[in-house]
Amino acid sequence: MRKRIADETDLLKLAASLRLLREEHAYSQSKLADWVGVNRVSYTNYERAVNLPNVFILARIAELYGISVDDILHNPDVAYLFRKE
Repeated sequence: MRKRIADETDLLKLAASLRLLREEHAYSQSKLADWVGVNRVSYTNYERAVNLPNVFILARIAELYGISVDDILHNPDVAYLFRKE
């Protein structure tokens, strides 16, 4: 039996991370989609856990926020990195 690359929990964590980062920076989905080179519907589907961004899109998103892809993939509370004290 083949092992799945990602399970539903992983997909939901990624979607939550993407949403939290975008909201913390007050970016619209449309603006973020433009910056990373996808259409708004595609980006919305990443945040809704309908689709996964490819590695190149994920790298662009990480670069935009100045964090690593690992931070996005493994930490659904990535927004804490940017909270003002």
